Amino acid sequence: MKKLGLVLATATVFCLVVAAPALAKYPPEVEGTSGGNAGGSGGGGGAAGTAFTGVDVSLWMVLLAVFAVAGVTALILSRRRAAASK
Repeated sequence: MKKLGLVLATATVFCLVVAAPALAKYPPEVEGTSGGNAGGSGGGGGAAGTAFTGVDVSLWMVLLAVFAVAGVTALILSRRRAAASK
């Protein structure tokens, strides 16, 4: 059970670290750019910095993730207590 908890914790941290760039501030602030391209057709402004991925994570999705983690934690704790009382 200890290994399972460690794997779940590691997977959760990994998912949070990988998803962090998707939560970048919009619009990204880039200094010294005009925001358009100079006479070309198509493409973006070519500014350096963090790319905006277009992801808009709503509060409900964050709450869903928090409640899922809380539920799994409660399940694990209840099973441990039940095993200890036998």
